[in-house]
Amino acid sequence: MSLASFILNNSELDFIRQIVGRFAAGSQVLEVVLSECRTLHPQDWQLCDYRLQRLDDRFELTLNRPSNARQFRLDILHENLQGLEMLTARATPLDDGALAALLKQRSIAFVGCARQCADAVEASLRKLDSLGRLFGRHEIHVFENDSTDGTAERVQALAGELPVRLIQETGLAGKLPQRTARLAYGRNALLEAALQSNTDYVCVADLDGVLEPGLPSASSFTDAFRIDDCWDAVFPVNAGMYYDIWALRHPVICPGDYMLRGVDLDASLGQPLAVHFAATSIQVDWRGLKGWLPVDSAFGGMGVYKAAALRGARYIGTVDGRETCEHVTLHAQLRRRDARLFVSPRFVVASHGQQPAPAPVSA
Repeated sequence: MSLASFILNNSELDFIRQIVGRFAAGSQVLEVVLSECRTLHPQDWQLCDYRLQRLDDRFELTLNRPSNARQFRLDILHENLQGLEMLTARATPLDDGALAALLKQRSIAFVGCARQCADAVEASLRKLDSLGRLFGRHEIHVFENDSTDGTAERVQALAGELPVRLIQETGLAGKLPQRTARLAYGRNALLEAALQSNTDYVCVADLDGVLEPGLPSASSFTDAFRIDDCWDAVFPVNAGMYYDIWALRHPVICPGDYMLRGVDLDASLGQPLAVHFAATSIQVDWRGLKGWLPVDSAFGGMGVYKAAALRGARYIGTVDGRETCEHVTLHAQLRRRDARLFVSPRFVVASHGQQPAPAPVSA
């Protein structure tokens, strides 16, 4: 028995569904171990989840979920392996016609919390409605509490024109003084309403200005559906600075709550400057991402989920009495079920507090 190792490069970061190895007559393949590596330089190989089928003239490795890792390594136990040829099958994005047909067969529920955002809520809801019309069925659920600027009245006035349902609860601020606890409460009410409608997708959206007439564009919003079976949730980048790093979790880029990073930095910085350093290293223009970035959590003003991935999960806004980002706790539950969460550079929304910036020029 001999061991042969081969590395396949996936420089374009395509999603790979299957790897096939063809070999000459007389060869015998006993076992194939498939690993992947996401880093720029080969290191930190992780075993893949895959199925192996051995045939007379080839072996087939079918990944349980398509992967866009940069490199794949095959360790092949064999006898007299000759004439090996490697082929990969990639996830082929749907063309425009097939994408439109798919969306017309699917339904989506848009959900968002609204408080003190009367000036932005109508434009936000009209934007969601325009995106929803690309689908066979869509609905919009809004949770409002304790606004004094007429937010609820603006939403209710649109209910006769748009498929909007308003969920209200007054006095919530007095019952739940912590902001993240209120947000979790409202988002859970919205999730319950959306999932009761037996929708295919749930889109969680901020309604306070991150949605604009041109952002996200229809093509930007629907891009992920071209490779629908590769993800469970997709989050956007921003047209400018990526701002929502409290919701971001990535094992290298942002492994924890950036606001607590001061404990890892020199005390001479002081907490305000330490937090500034922790934030600004990440708050750059993420439209320059080369491919989809797998994350443990993200948001950025909008997120699209497979409804099936959300069933049984809940937002939690406080942990050990301390405010925590409610998106992070929800996503931790999804990741424990091996849900695949990504940030896509082709999904672009506005950036809070900034005018849209030109997209970065590729090198």
